[in-house]
Amino acid sequence: MSKHQLRRVFVVDDERVIAETLAKILQMTGFLAEAFTNPLDALRHAQDSAPDLLISDVIMPQLSGVELAMRFRVDHPACQILLLSGRSGKCFAWFSLMFLRIA
Repeated sequence: MSKHQLRRVFVVDDERVIAETLAKILQMTGFLAEAFTNPLDALRHAQDSAPDLLISDVIMPQLSGVELAMRFRVDHPACQILLLSGRSGKCFAWFSLMFLRIA
């Protein structure tokens, strides 16, 4: 998908520096990117204007990135989703537990 088709991006990470830096990089390349440090704020904001793309950290205290993605998939099915994590070992274990819960 070209950047002309994918314009509005939500970046969600509980680490402010990561969320704001990634949003700024996306803005510099022509995207309408907004940074959120609380996934619940991103959900509320999407009610008014849903993004074309959600980029989210996986492990966050308020709501996991997977849970956030699942809610976005139901409420905004056209939104593309990209989940990222800097904690690969913990992330793999967490994904395994989530899979067992929902399988």
